[in-house]
Amino acid sequence: MLEAVAANPPGEPLVILDLLATFLDEDVKLKDSQHLLQRSIACLRRLSQAAPVVISIRPTPAITQERAILLEDLRANASVYWEEPLPLPAGYGLQPALFG
Repeated sequence: MLEAVAANPPGEPLVILDLLATFLDEDVKLKDSQHLLQRSIACLRRLSQAAPVVISIRPTPAITQERAILLEDLRANASVYWEEPLPLPAGYGLQPALFG
């Protein structure tokens, strides 16, 4: 799909939700997923020349932790990225108990 869109860029901002979810299939070899991600990144670069591109991702699930390298590849190719801080563990004690 990205190649089709990149062939004729729309010239308006593009938002892609949860991009890496596509690459977490464990039935696909990691090297194949990395190759497909690199092709996708090349398409996103072409699209970003015509208009802003915003990509959202979720943290890599623990079950697919070996694919965290895909996130690193995406980060390395982003001009700007923002990450929401990880939540603190429950009971961390940021606020004292009201009663007790």
